[in-house]
Amino acid sequence: MRHVTTILVSAMLFLVPVLATSQTGIEVIPERNSFLLGEPIRLNITITSAKPDSALVPDTLGHFEVLERKPLKTNSTNGLATTTQELVITSFDSGRWQVPPLPALNSGFVSAAFELEVMTLPADSIKPYSDISELSNMALPQLWWQKWWVWALVLLAIGLALWWFFAGRKKRNNGGWGKPGGTAKSLLQQLDQLEADWQNQAITNPQLGEALAQLLKQHLAQQGIFGHSKTGEELIVQCQALYAPALWQQLGRTLHFVNALRFGKFTALPAEGLAAIDTMRQAMTPTPAPAAPAEPLTTLPQAN
Repeated sequence: MRHVTTILVSAMLFLVPVLATSQTGIEVIPERNSFLLGEPIRLNITITSAKPDSALVPDTLGHFEVLERKPLKTNSTNGLATTTQELVITSFDSGRWQVPPLPALNSGFVSAAFELEVMTLPADSIKPYSDISELSNMALPQLWWQKWWVWALVLLAIGLALWWFFAGRKKRNNGGWGKPGGTAKSLLQQLDQLEADWQNQAITNPQLGEALAQLLKQHLAQQGIFGHSKTGEELIVQCQALYAPALWQQLGRTLHFVNALRFGKFTALPAEGLAAIDTMRQAMTPTPAPAAPAEPLTTLPQAN
């Protein structure tokens, strides 16, 4: 009995190295044995050895391209180190091709070669391509806002609207009185017309005040005093040298009266409006220049 036990123990001690040796090596297992053209597929590499190891994987494996190398993973069991790594490969050549053996880096193991089939898409899943035909010259329809004449009409309408607004506003403000460039005679004629309109009650108090103000400004502009940006007080001060003291004072009072009419602060009686028009007429009536005195004779004429 003791001899049988000794024999069994010796056999076990002999088999342990054999079993350990049979568990080591490198193995490459594909995800599947066939795949479509250009489709990625995984390869699982497992190396079992006394120490952690890795496989030498080139960029290409014959007809296969290595797309990605996953990180190595190592696990130790029963004194052996198991290293695993995942590769992602593909192929652009249809057919049945062999994956070549892969060697281990340190342990000297080499994997077995195996074949993978690369298939093309089924013929009935792809519609046949037709010949490329040239596109005919097509004139795309233009939208209404893409036509130039539409924008021309819009700009014209805007311009006419602005002209009507500003021209009508100016006309409403002064009724057309005191037009720039008028002569002294034309200003007096406008003043006569204004007087007739006032007597016939054809204009209002604000219109009378605005018309008198515009006619006076135009008259002063002819004398070199431009009052478009000046107040009534400034105009009175600047035109003092043009008139006699009595007329200048009367003109100042009339200008205050005109401003009150313009801004609706006063309602004039017919006689008051006529008095203001008469003062303006006196201010606008050109006065004849005094005759130059005769130069005194320095020598008497000699008789012949």
